[in-house]
Amino acid sequence: ERVRLGLDLQGGVHLVLRVRTDEGLRFEAEGEARRLREEAELVGIELASIAATLPTEVQVSGISVAREPEVRELATVWLDDYERIEATADRHRYRLLPDVERARRDETVEQALLTVGRRVEAFGVTEQVITRHGAGRDQILVQLPGVDDVDGAKEVIRSTGVLELTLVERGPARTRDELLAASQGAVPRDRRVVVGPDPVPGTTGRGS
Repeated sequence: ERVRLGLDLQGGVHLVLRVRTDEGLRFEAEGEARRLREEAELVGIELASIAATLPTEVQVSGISVAREPEVRELATVWLDDYERIEATADRHRYRLLPDVERARRDETVEQALLTVGRRVEAFGVTEQVITRHGAGRDQILVQLPGVDDVDGAKEVIRSTGVLELTLVERGPARTRDELLAASQGAVPRDRRVVVGPDPVPGTTGRGS
């Protein structure tokens, strides 16, 4: 039978990576805050701010006394994975539930394991080791026997990819000015202008 040669016999790359789970939690918290803000705007509630202040916290400020019950109800629906930890005259603060936080951190590491596994396939290594490492459970051990390009391995493994899905609110339009005419020429808060893949006839791109 063929003898499996590990790093100690043929050399290679040995890396210990730490998954930045805080960044994943903050990304999700920002999404929760954005959805709550959109729902508040739909029912005509004006608030000073709804933002992720920490990776596991969302803060709502500028709440009027008259609309406070409605804000509380909206948060119950759209921040259902959070618990309210502070409620003052004009501000509410919510923190991610501990069990949800643990589950999301674990999911982030599991997703990172899958991603790293797909990326190291580019090196053609058939006996690589990719597994969780350390007591904190947020580290990944990567061993690539026979690979001598350490810097190349780091670059491939640590590259960042993000898939973002957004709703198109307005467009297409022939020009940026035409697209923003309904908002007095300014890009509304929490919106952006992008160029789509299919241009409007007579133009070089699609604004939406």
